[in-house]
Amino acid sequence: MDAASLVSLSTAVAYTVPFLGGILADKYLGDCKTILFGVICFYLPGLFVIASSTTPNWWLGTKEFNVFAYKVALLFLWPMGSGIVKAVVNVFGARQFHPILQRSLVEAFYVQFYMIINVGAVVGCIIIPVVARTNVTAAYTIPFVLLLVAVLCFVAGSKRYVTAVPGHQQSHQTEAASAVEAEIDDTDKPKFIDVAKICALIIPFNVIYVQLPTTFMVQGAVMKPFGFIEAPSLDILDSLSVLVSGYFVSTMFYPYLARKGIKMSTGYKFSLGCLIGSSAILWSLLVEHLIHAEYVRSGEKISEHLVML
Repeated sequence: MDAASLVSLSTAVAYTVPFLGGILADKYLGDCKTILFGVICFYLPGLFVIASSTTPNWWLGTKEFNVFAYKVALLFLWPMGSGIVKAVVNVFGARQFHPILQRSLVEAFYVQFYMIINVGAVVGCIIIPVVARTNVTAAYTIPFVLLLVAVLCFVAGSKRYVTAVPGHQQSHQTEAASAVEAEIDDTDKPKFIDVAKICALIIPFNVIYVQLPTTFMVQGAVMKPFGFIEAPSLDILDSLSVLVSGYFVSTMFYPYLARKGIKMSTGYKFSLGCLIGSSAILWSLLVEHLIHAEYVRSGEKISEHLVML
């Protein structure tokens, strides 16, 4: 429970900090520099301290595992870096396309972006636990090394990026693109209230989503395992579901809507996602009731197989 609480608190910070990242990018540093700031000043140091805290008698200067350093990294450095980058990196990628002339490419980019992220999550869920069985320090060092390589690759291509000047629109636009934007009426542009409505939907979605590596895992740990499947390993299904649904949405669902001339707004998409997420929470509440009812009745754990049915 203590470990789950730490992860929940860390995730809460990571999902709160993006507001700070957005302010830094829009008002002060710009998107590219904000990404580098979050990674170099917080994300990489956080991963390094987490990895180093797994080994006693190392540079942290203690004969035991340095729990304090681990908590600083987990509750401050890592979520700060993750939150700052999270606020900017997907928008930065979408900014490489023109929002009007290449609108369809922007939507396709977001789907592919999250699919690629979850490819990494699936690979990590498979490789990291295997490595951790023999060497915990090496397992926690892998994310640090990979992120370092990613930063170097990101910097290497920086001269080719379309970037935004803080407080202004995109810095690189073609004359044709500027002409198209000039013809857009102010009523066609998104208003603050529309953005606020979408952001309001993000809050309940995140409340639900962060239960996957915490509450749901604790719930599964008090149930009888179904075959070789263990509760902690089920988190990989989250990433797999994104890959499957992302492929379905990008190659079948959206093209079908386009052929039918149907345009689903972003608000409707968020609402649909929140509705599905809410159904998962209701199912979790039912499972919790079944767990307690079975324990009161027989003093035994309920089988995961019965719940999956």
